Amino acid sequence: MDRSGAESAAAEAGDAAAVAARLVGIWPEWTLEARCAALAQVGRSAPADAADELIAVATGGLSSERRPFDNTPAAAANALASLAIASRNPEVTAAAAEKLRELAGAGHYVIAKAGRYGLRLLADTGEQAYVDWVMEAFIAVPQLGEPDEYWIAEHADQSGRLGELRQSAIAGSRPALAALIRAGLVAEDEELRELCRQLTSRMLDSDLGMTPDGQGIAGLLALGDTGAVAAATADAALIADTAEKLLLYASESRWPTVNRVKAIEGLWELREYLDHASWLQRLEPFAAPERDLDDEPGGGPMMWAQRGDLQAMALRLAAHLAGGAASPTWLDLAVWEAMLDERPLWCKRPGTPQVFAANGSRSRVLDTPCATHRRRSVRQLCAPGVRAHRSRCRGRIYAASRAMRISGSASPWSPS
Repeated sequence: MDRSGAESAAAEAGDAAAVAARLVGIWPEWTLEARCAALAQVGRSAPADAADELIAVATGGLSSERRPFDNTPAAAANALASLAIASRNPEVTAAAAEKLRELAGAGHYVIAKAGRYGLRLLADTGEQAYVDWVMEAFIAVPQLGEPDEYWIAEHADQSGRLGELRQSAIAGSRPALAALIRAGLVAEDEELRELCRQLTSRMLDSDLGMTPDGQGIAGLLALGDTGAVAAATADAALIADTAEKLLLYASESRWPTVNRVKAIEGLWELREYLDHASWLQRLEPFAAPERDLDDEPGGGPMMWAQRGDLQAMALRLAAHLAGGAASPTWLDLAVWEAMLDERPLWCKRPGTPQVFAANGSRSRVLDTPCATHRRRSVRQLCAPGVRAHRSRCRGRIYAASRAMRISGSASPWSPS
């Protein structure tokens, strides 16, 4: 089995510990990359008596490069990241952690990210030294996206590196600034507030999305981060202007879809400053479009977005703005239709459904009796076996939605 097949099979396995245990022992050398790829998926569940041997396998794979562009070292780094927390031997864990710390500073993006991921998993067990190592790597090179700014914000004051993190932000690190914003440390820091004002003003004065000469698209943009920085200014005029610019950007189908999704994500960061009634109306073309936004004429490339992400992010924001009040008819209908959509607007898992939030996370729907009733009703309206297309269900969904509004049922959505 090749690497991709092994990785997929391991990810879908019902018994991860059993899969890890089967990868112990003597295997042909040519299977190393596939074994490591599988261990990256199941290593955390490895039995304690197998973990130490598998850590040795992954560590050995880091220096195994049998051919040009061999991906074995990257697969081994991901395997070690997953396996490190499975060992019950303090010496083996410490050695694995030292190796992960070394990898976290590697020049290879995938390997460095794996090193940081493994250290973060170890840090989450409560070992303070590993928190410090993660912070050290983040401050040195914060652009890798591992860990994210939320994790850094949660642990910033534990590591003793808060001053370094602040200095990194002032020196121009947007991830460091975002972490300080998430930690709530900007509001009382006038220098950081002024930095946020300068960055927001610069963004507003720019031709957002275009290269400086205005001749081409600038590429990927962290527009969610842009919204968070604007919100941190607490300047009503800057926030209002930022919201308008983000909405304009999201409306332009020429941009890469992932950027448009990030523009709505930027509006999400400004949600507490938006007038709920007027912005609900302005979000309707995104949250309840007449045609799929993915198929707009002249639309930009999907890139790192999935089909449905733009509508999903708009639905999330619209649902928050609707709050606990009676939601507009179009939003009720859009929520129902999202549950029937073939795109991943909804994650259909056992238990509480989750709505896809475009940045890759998932925002839980409040599991109230009303939400349960709505889910039960939609199952009755479009039961398995019927498999009706959503347009055929539209009338029945609308009727059920209207009946619940008349009866005083609240929206099943909750503010995140």
